[in-house]
Amino acid sequence: MKAEARQQRESWCRVGFPSPQEMLGISLALIAGLLLAIGAQFQHRGVSAVQARTTNVPRSVLVRLSNLLRQPSWLAGTLIICLAITFQLCGLYLAPISVVQPLGVSGLVFASVLNVKVSRISLGGPARWAVALCCVGVTIFVIIAALVTRPRPASAIEAYEIVGLVAAVLAVIAGAYAVFRETLKPMFFVVGAGALFGLVVTLAKISMDRVGALMQSDEPPSAAAVLPIVLSVAGLSTAALVGSALVQRAYAQSTPDVVMAGLTVIDPIVAVTVGALVLHEFTSAQPWVVLLSMGAAAIAIVGVCRLAVTHPSAKTQRIAPLLRDQLSQ
Repeated sequence: MKAEARQQRESWCRVGFPSPQEMLGISLALIAGLLLAIGAQFQHRGVSAVQARTTNVPRSVLVRLSNLLRQPSWLAGTLIICLAITFQLCGLYLAPISVVQPLGVSGLVFASVLNVKVSRISLGGPARWAVALCCVGVTIFVIIAALVTRPRPASAIEAYEIVGLVAAVLAVIAGAYAVFRETLKPMFFVVGAGALFGLVVTLAKISMDRVGALMQSDEPPSAAAVLPIVLSVAGLSTAALVGSALVQRAYAQSTPDVVMAGLTVIDPIVAVTVGALVLHEFTSAQPWVVLLSMGAAAIAIVGVCRLAVTHPSAKTQRIAPLLRDQLSQ
């Protein structure tokens, strides 16, 4: 009994005091959050500029893409986001997903501050409370995940299951878009992108771990060892491309901080949930701990929904159609 108690105390100490390698991963994740906020601001500016210039132009995918590629601010934002992804992947290599990924909520704080400075529209009290709910919910969620998660290498079957989840999410998004295309709200694109990016992060972590294991092995890689990596890379590449397209649609209808709020909340919740249900990283968690983590996730999701409604831009978007109708009469 004493040995078990001492082992539990040592485990909690390891959780409370991250190793230097994990601290470096956390620092890289925070830098990635700042870069994501800056890149989101530039991309939103580029999407808005293209949308203003091409109001009456046919909105095909190729036309939109070609217009965006000629927009300097959008290209700058894309490069900054690519740099942020690089920092994020390095952080994931150095620390567990459950610790690194939820730190992306720092991007919401950075995005809110940047959007206030750029748009010169201050957040009201309700919007600030919504941002606080997002941060508090995700913070509680990551603390619980850090305490109970026991990372382990993913098996080939588990990698295939996550690739199957990517295919299922893509099918749901495609079906909803085909049926409800004209009535979809910005939050649909944000939630879809967040779910896909959460799966991208999980597949990226699995791919890096399996590649690292192959490089350390003295035996030549077999087809059974390489196939999960190939499918994981294919799945994460497809999910990343579709998720990026959904984010661009969200930028066209909302503000960077609202988009960042959805991504930084949905993304880590999906990543940690997949880790718990598919990778079985929550096997040591008690039922009340799982319920508490679900409550924290619910708080964060409520914060995102409230921010989408109470943000000053949401009020502007509701009033603008009414003004156009009155002026046209």
